Amino acid sequence: MEQVLYAEIELICLAVNALLLFWVARRGTKSASDQWLIRVLNCFLFNFAIGALSAVFSKQTGAAALPLKMCLRVVYFVTLDLGVFCWCGYAETQLQSRVFQSRKAVPWLALLLALPILAAVTNPATGILFSFDASGEYRRGPLFHAQLAYLLAATALCAVRLCSRARGEGDPEKKQHMLLTASFPLCILIAWLLSFLGADVPVISASIMIELLCLYTGTLNQQISIDQLTQVNNRRNLLGYLNYKVRNHEERLFLFMLDVDRFKSINDTYGHLEGDNALIRTANVLKQACRSFRKRPYIARYGGDEFIVVLEGAEQDARRMTENIARLLDSDGVPPIKTKLSLSIGRAEWTDGMTPRDLIHAADTELYRIKRASRTGRS
Repeated sequence: MEQVLYAEIELICLAVNALLLFWVARRGTKSASDQWLIRVLNCFLFNFAIGALSAVFSKQTGAAALPLKMCLRVVYFVTLDLGVFCWCGYAETQLQSRVFQSRKAVPWLALLLALPILAAVTNPATGILFSFDASGEYRRGPLFHAQLAYLLAATALCAVRLCSRARGEGDPEKKQHMLLTASFPLCILIAWLLSFLGADVPVISASIMIELLCLYTGTLNQQISIDQLTQVNNRRNLLGYLNYKVRNHEERLFLFMLDVDRFKSINDTYGHLEGDNALIRTANVLKQACRSFRKRPYIARYGGDEFIVVLEGAEQDARRMTENIARLLDSDGVPPIKTKLSLSIGRAEWTDGMTPRDLIHAADTELYRIKRASRTGRS
């Protein structure tokens, strides 16, 4: 009866996971976070399937049953390790980190992943993670708890970084999603603690499935508020954020309105695809320019070739933002376009009595004053 319940829970997790994978893949987005989420879902899809098969064959005995059960358990641990590794990759995208894209980091990441997988693959010979006794009953090995501790430590490290970054995140929706993502290590911790009590239920599968549902819901909310081309916040999200921010800020509040110089000329000369590339490069410049701030500035595409950055901080922070943008435009750190990219920037500061639209209008007015002055050669 126990193995039937175990298999049923695993199959429910499998079915829900398959639906999430279908919905995420159907969106067709190529964002790094969605790609890592798809990898996470794929790994745990196999993990849940193997968990269900393991439960079905758990009471089987005989010469042929033991190798099959051993193989299923090995694959179960391997897919669990891969799923946790891919979750770490997903967490890094929420941190806007390039650790998983760095060639220098590949050997170290490969080593960290190889250690638990090697333990699982060599287990039939060593029995360090698990074994089966003479009657075919599953037994935990001497390094079973070390394996779970290793996975917990890896996810906890990412979770601590997510919580630390969330403290400086100004966007309430992103902050909530970061904290939700950081709760993943609790899945492993709960399963580990229950394993000491000898509980033989798929707690880790159920808790992981709940976590995956939460992650999907969070990415869905982000999808609604993200501009699909540039992968920054859209105008709808911007207005909601500004309504919140003008009521909830501790330091001075600045708004930068930026647009791409000669954007119509780029479209007319090189085509609309190159115009899209210019918008993507602009968004990437702004993302990099915002990375060094303790309180992460908020970036949105306001419409067309216009972008907005909202910064909470001191006057020197506002100056540093402008300097960062100018420096990055002249560097090779962002994928180039066929023509030199330049931006015009208008800046406004919130004062008592200003509405969000007043703040946007003030920055917009300053932007066009600067653009008119540059056309006529006046400073």
